[in-house]
Amino acid sequence: MRDTVFRRNYGVFKMQTDDKYKLVEQFRRMRQFMNSIPLKTGISHSEFCLLNIIMDHSDNADGMTVSAIAAELDVTPPAVSRSLKSLESRGLVTRETNLINRRNTMVRLTDSGRELLVNSRKQMDAVLKRVHEKMGEERKNQLCELLSEMTEIIENYVAEKGENADDKNA
Repeated sequence: MRDTVFRRNYGVFKMQTDDKYKLVEQFRRMRQFMNSIPLKTGISHSEFCLLNIIMDHSDNADGMTVSAIAAELDVTPPAVSRSLKSLESRGLVTRETNLINRRNTMVRLTDSGRELLVNSRKQMDAVLKRVHEKMGEERKNQLCELLSEMTEIIENYVAEKGENADDKNA
């Protein structure tokens, strides 16, 4: 069997690529590629997601609170604040203290941030359009259904076994 090297935050490890791990390897490859698309416009994947959330909630003229962004991303407010600091230093977002509730910081996209996000979305749309053209509607829908079913199986398994799902019967 061939070994595949997986890169993780804590280093590199090898895993045999038998049938169980082929899917994991494909997910890793897809995630790596999809994460690289926004980089072509100068932002990371996490910054892309953060800017998207702010843009999608831009109908509120006051902006969006850091805590609301954190809840959308399912991360801590300090993690969001660190990312926002970087985006603010590059002129992509503004942060202002809410005049009504001074404990809240309101976040808005700048014109530059909006333009950069629109360009990143166009690149993502082009990739997804190409996938759609090559796979076709029916196969794409089948893949989505299978992935949805697989996700539900994994979620149910984790819910039954708890966070540490590595018991002897796995």
